[in-house]
Amino acid sequence: MNNLLKGSLALTIGLIGLTGGLTTAHAATKSPYLDINHSFIRYVQLKKNLYIGAQKKSGKTFKRVQSKKGTIVGILGMGYNKKDKNGNWIVNAGFTNVSNHYGRIKNLTYKRNVSIPLKKANFKIVKLGAEPTLYQAGKGFKGILNSTTFTSQAAFYLTMDHYVQYYNASAMKQFAPDGAVATVSGLDVWKPTHSAKAYKVTTTGRTTKIYTHRAIKGLPNKRLAKGKYRLTIKDLNRQTDQDFFPFEDAYYAYATWSSYQVNGKPYFSGTADEDYD
Repeated sequence: MNNLLKGSLALTIGLIGLTGGLTTAHAATKSPYLDINHSFIRYVQLKKNLYIGAQKKSGKTFKRVQSKKGTIVGILGMGYNKKDKNGNWIVNAGFTNVSNHYGRIKNLTYKRNVSIPLKKANFKIVKLGAEPTLYQAGKGFKGILNSTTFTSQAAFYLTMDHYVQYYNASAMKQFAPDGAVATVSGLDVWKPTHSAKAYKVTTTGRTTKIYTHRAIKGLPNKRLAKGKYRLTIKDLNRQTDQDFFPFEDAYYAYATWSSYQVNGKPYFSGTADEDYD
């Protein structure tokens, strides 16, 4: 099963003002900074209250705020360009939201030009897996007639704090116009059409089961008892590759997707590369 918390995420390595290769640094054994030579750091948790570039919406503006101890954030990029007085490479990072439910992150953003030293005293590495898979309704991408874009399919995903967030076709047309999104990151702050908290999530083999206390409109919920519903996601272990929008001796787009069933209904997750030839 493509676990809901597995997959791939392309991280931007190197921040504004940061240079150097991450694999060529030789940090001292007792460096006060997190070791980026032997760990591909994707998420960190704060050990104390700290300003790390967070800004919270206040009216029509954003105000600088401290992030609280225990907060988990994603690494947007990291690197180094100088050493401290003891000869240790100063490892810096920029941050972003983890893919949590909309209500938790809708008013929070991170400045892109802030780089914060990744000191062991302030941060610890945590492993959350990859960004959540976006499951779109249907058997695969569909091209719009006389166009070079895809239809907007209703979709849902499970956030890292275990909320099922559902988006109807109109919402998906707004947030992901071409539908070519396989995973949802902390940068994607999309207001869901409907959502519900999962009180239990299990994964066995290629099957993931999500349990909620209420049905989510738009999804094929299975009622187990009063106030108990389940979404069973089965990875069919089937990959499809297809060219779209032929022109001359080539194609305008290429798409690839994996097939799933959600309570017996067809869903898929994949990406498309436009201007393909």
